[in-house]
Amino acid sequence: MSVSESEQSPKRRYPSMSNISDNDIFENRSVCNFGSYQDIPSPLEEPMESDTLGVTTSSLNSLPIGCQLNALRQLRQPRATGDLSDPSQSRLATVTLQEPQALWELVNIFFQEFESYFPCLNQAVIYERLSMVLSLHGYEHGNHRIVIGPEHCKIIAILLNMLAYAESLTRPVESCKPRPVPQSYLQGLKLMQYFNKLHEADLGTVIYHTTSSAFLLEMSMHHMALQSITQGFQIALKIGLNNQTLWPNDDSDLVSRQGLWWTLYFLDKRITQKCGITYFLREDESAVSDFSKLKNHMGSSKYDLLQSLISFSRLWAYIWDGFFSPQAPKVDDWGESQMMDTRIVLSYRQVPPNLHWKSSKVAEYMCLEGETQIRQRLIVFLVRSKSLLEPRFTQAWPR
Repeated sequence: MSVSESEQSPKRRYPSMSNISDNDIFENRSVCNFGSYQDIPSPLEEPMESDTLGVTTSSLNSLPIGCQLNALRQLRQPRATGDLSDPSQSRLATVTLQEPQALWELVNIFFQEFESYFPCLNQAVIYERLSMVLSLHGYEHGNHRIVIGPEHCKIIAILLNMLAYAESLTRPVESCKPRPVPQSYLQGLKLMQYFNKLHEADLGTVIYHTTSSAFLLEMSMHHMALQSITQGFQIALKIGLNNQTLWPNDDSDLVSRQGLWWTLYFLDKRITQKCGITYFLREDESAVSDFSKLKNHMGSSKYDLLQSLISFSRLWAYIWDGFFSPQAPKVDDWGESQMMDTRIVLSYRQVPPNLHWKSSKVAEYMCLEGETQIRQRLIVFLVRSKSLLEPRFTQAWPR
């Protein structure tokens, strides 16, 4: 995530989304090509499964209330899902990618940027998985169109999100003009829709929605990002990502579950803040330790920025509950406002010095630091000043 131009240009307009069904796009063909469609479909469709807990027997009502609660709690635990009769499992789809050299350059840019903010992806495993899948489907110089089935749909859709994120950083931006949505993102979205994977309850789907919402936030497409992050954290809760006692010990995973959970946590706060609505993830829904206890441990510095963003997100939740919610009890309490200012100042003092921003030292930053490091300093400054200090006194939403 880099500092987007929306911080200076709040009135950008982006293309609206149009709802297009799979049948309208693909006409029930068995092999589909995603490269030539321009309309942006809705990222979220209604899931096929029921919203109830699945209790179908009346005998449960005769049990003591404590037993009923235990039974319902068991039903909420993560469980395997899937429908073997799903007709999408027999489909194939054609995906158009960049030439290999350009593709791997964009992948490297994505990891350099995304991981500097959200250190949750296992780069070695992802590189290995992508290389295996692309090679399996004959991807090489001169052949950058591949035909895939549902078994490799998610890893390719995640790749397409990665490419879109990197393209959004490398393409020049024209002032006062909408930023074009990369075709990579559109292909990945249509791919997940085509194979009915947007609502599947597994870690891969959470990764897809996380990378998708981060890209949409970078593009300042906040309401689309809101839909994606909402679906992502709903699936995360369903598979127990919010409870680290339920996690398996598996180093082969594409992500660090701890890093992924806190990335979701920050994106939820940031995106809902920009949309001007209440956040979704509550503190009592999280049983995952943050990175504050890793301070001064070997390798802990890569989590400094994410931990700072987590701290500011918690402050924003407190500010929303106290000053912006419909029953905000502290909106007219000047003493409470001063106490909140103190909280913000103290939290900023806890930020590591390498993430502090001082305008008087801009020339020094430009000479001694890379672009990514400078953006990290600036995003902490902007999150603190624009997101935490301005709204309460100007009564305007953060830009």
